[in-house]
This record gives sequence, structure tokens and C-alpha cells, in this order.
Amino acid sequence: MNLERRTPLKRTGFKAKDSATWRTRSPLRQRSERRAREMRTQRVPEVQRLNAEGVTCQVCPVLQCLGIRTHCARKISGLHERRKSSSGGSRENPANLVPACSWGNGYIEDAVGRDRGLIEMSSLVVRQRDPEWDSLGRRAWRER
Repeated sequence: MNLERRTPLKRTGFKAKDSATWRTRSPLRQRSERRAREMRTQRVPEVQRLNAEGVTCQVCPVLQCLGIRTHCARKISGLHERRKSSSGGSRENPANLVPACSWGNGYIEDAVGRDRGLIEMSSLVVRQRDPEWDSLGRRAWRER
């Protein structure tokens, strides 16, 4: 069997109209001034304080217990929100915030398939059907 091609394959380039369409899409929305101020005055100092105290990532050990291979840096770079602020979760309630390295937090957000199911069953993510849902909300934290 002869595998040699007699005529070369035709190459197609990137079409100009495709790149123009891509450039006209709206850019990502910037953080609101209120959210930026909150990050500067609360979240960043909290992460710096935890790093100074020697607190390490608390997300990756849970992932390892679930049988998920991690690439943890051990040093925390942020706080994982168990109930997302976009769904009414508190950004200040310590019960809602878990110190996390960027790899661990990103993995929780992007996990699919079997790993996603394991993470859903762990205490790292709280959904509306969970008993903790109301206690981790902004309203419950403000009313304290």
C-alpha cells in the first residue's frame, strides 16, 4: 500500500472575517469600585495575615483524600468561597472562606466528570440543597 500522497493537502488560513468578529466582542467587565475597594481593604490583608501566620492550603489535602492528584504550592494565594458570592454567599463569613492555593481553587472551579461529583459531595462546595446554605449567605452574616 502506497502511503505517499501525490498531491499536497490544501492549507486553509485564518479568515479575516473571523478575526474581525472576534475583536468586536465585548471585553470582560471590570471590577466595580466597591468590589475593588473590598479586595484592597479586606481580602488581600486577610490573605497576607494568614500567610504571615504560616497557614497553608486547606483545599488540596481534601482533594487528595478524595483521590484527586494535586499540584499544590502549599502557600495560599486566596480564599475559596464555599457558597459563591454570585449566589448570595458572604465574602466576610469565615465559615464560607477556605484558604487555598491558586491551583486548588482553580481545580475546584473547573473540575468536570467524576472529580466534579466528588467535590460536590465534599464540604468544599455548598449548593442550595445543603443544610449550610442559609448560614453562609450575606443576609445571615449581616444579621448576626
